[in-house]
Amino acid sequence: MFGSIIIDVAVGVAFVFLLLSVVASHINDLVARFMDWRSKDLDKHIRQMLSDPNLANKVLNHPLVAGLASKPGRTPSYIPSNTFALTVFDALVPASGNQTVVENVRAQVSGLPDSRMKEVVLPMLVKAEGNLEQARKDFAGWYDESMERLSGAFKRRMMLLSLIVAALITLLFGVDAIDLANNLYKEPGVRAALAGAAQTASKDTTTFNEAVKQIQGGGLAIGWSTLPTDAAGWLKKIAGLLMTTIAVSLGAPFWFDLLRNISSLRGGGSAQATSAEPKK
Repeated sequence: MFGSIIIDVAVGVAFVFLLLSVVASHINDLVARFMDWRSKDLDKHIRQMLSDPNLANKVLNHPLVAGLASKPGRTPSYIPSNTFALTVFDALVPASGNQTVVENVRAQVSGLPDSRMKEVVLPMLVKAEGNLEQARKDFAGWYDESMERLSGAFKRRMMLLSLIVAALITLLFGVDAIDLANNLYKEPGVRAALAGAAQTASKDTTTFNEAVKQIQGGGLAIGWSTLPTDAAGWLKKIAGLLMTTIAVSLGAPFWFDLLRNISSLRGGGSAQATSAEPKK
């Protein structure tokens, strides 16, 4: 009995975190799109990689690259490595008779300002020994490695944004994880209703609207209607708000997967035990 109560509390708390995480995810996406971070970061990164403004402009304005942009005149948010290698080589030495001479590319790279690209690409061209496809393949591999670092930087920025948005949502709705769990533990009706709605929503995302209505009218301990009256109460309140902030920042996919796992324990635990008994 006690175990089922704890599972229902966990399901209810996870479901509230999931709903808040969905809101946070939408806000994060809107901010990232409005700020155009991916496109701006890629533009800046490519210019740093190539270390030559003229070469960078030729590459970014190349039809193969420009055609990937969402709007004319903007840098794409993503450029495949093979496409990037092809456009860089074509910008250095335009193809003649469907063939670009590696030695000519090496001569053009040698004339570029001293940079990381020059240090990396020149040995690649020497190693290729005149094989154009091999040179492009090696260059594309270097580009992929560089994009992994850029992707890591973007993820760190989004993690910071997620934390900020999660904090704002937590404060706006006044969701204290500790009070929420205590409320669900003490109120069987609220706990059962929310756990049932959560279990249904974990199987069918179209029931989210009904689940939100259940939360709004379910008597949950959320909001700012009741405030602590002493220092200990405020410390507990702050701790609960911090827990909610961290939880929401983990993202909707995390809580959706966790909710499905917990819900399976709630819905299938007893059935599994019953079906296993005759086998003994």
